[in-house]
Amino acid sequence: MFQLHRTEDLIAIFCYDDERIFRSRKPLVASRRKAEYLAFWNAINEGHSTLLNDVQASLKSYKSELLSYYSSKSSGSESTDDDNQIDKPQRTEEVPSRKFTDAVLSYAQYLKETHRNHMVVEVRNKITRIFHLIGMNKEREALGDLALEATFITRDPISRAEILIDDLGWALHLQDRTPEAASNIKDAIDLLGGLEELSPELEVRAGLAVAKAFRHLSLFESTRSASEALLEKGERVISRLKEDDVIASLFSGEIKRDEAQLMHARSLLLAKYLGVESEGSIDLSNSIVLEEARIARQLANDAASSFSEIGDMERQAKALTLLERLQDALGERMSAIQTKALRDDIQSRSGIDRQFNVN
Repeated sequence: MFQLHRTEDLIAIFCYDDERIFRSRKPLVASRRKAEYLAFWNAINEGHSTLLNDVQASLKSYKSELLSYYSSKSSGSESTDDDNQIDKPQRTEEVPSRKFTDAVLSYAQYLKETHRNHMVVEVRNKITRIFHLIGMNKEREALGDLALEATFITRDPISRAEILIDDLGWALHLQDRTPEAASNIKDAIDLLGGLEELSPELEVRAGLAVAKAFRHLSLFESTRSASEALLEKGERVISRLKEDDVIASLFSGEIKRDEAQLMHARSLLLAKYLGVESEGSIDLSNSIVLEEARIARQLANDAASSFSEIGDMERQAKALTLLERLQDALGERMSAIQTKALRDDIQSRSGIDRQFNVN
């Protein structure tokens, strides 16, 4: 049901559903950014009404296809064996994601060709994570390519850096193009390091982007020492943001999210180095190994708790997947069963079809 849930969110955005956008239990747009959304809405409604109607029709048609698909699947279809894989995005070919991504890319291409560069960047900023969550990595790259050029016209270096980190960074890594991804992410770090005199909101965006960049790079490294050094750099960035009382107060949710992401990454790397990332068990007679496994388990648990506190069910499910794996590796069977039950409940409530790598 994940694609259906996200499609309904997009319909709300492009049809201006005030209730779902601003006043739902988990609003799509933070209240402090309402003016930005209204400017976005007015621009596309007044300047591109024909295209807006096409996008609305495409999204509603896509929703209808999803409803038909899920209806037929619920009447009797087999489950897959890979629902619990950690950090391995899947492409679900049976679900009609193509129409949606094609519509978005066509719209972004039109905006670029008609020199609506601000709109190209805005569309990318609002939709890139959805492409990621449904595993459309090539399409995410294409959207990033379109928006990257536009950021030079709009003089928006932070969006440019975010594109290099995500659309042209992590999305390339997931396509087995890690050297290219690492190069782009390093360029983003250099770009963000040269920015000065930022507003609190932009300072937070830039800081969290740097922390994410170091986190992604840490997962590319082949040695433990190199990975840990990069994670420590990301953690120092978060610590500096928390030291500013104004920033810590205004952006506590965003900071907590990325701090939890670093906890998850550190836990995942420990699981990897212990050889239990996907399967296997811990040698309980080895006190050093046992202690590291327990640290990894605690980090995964803390990350899941932090994601729960800010209402980020998608990332909470990701952390719980890792927690379950570590509990199982430690021989904590009942705890693993309990964690799996909690994760399955969260997935059903959030609309997640399967466990994607939520970055």
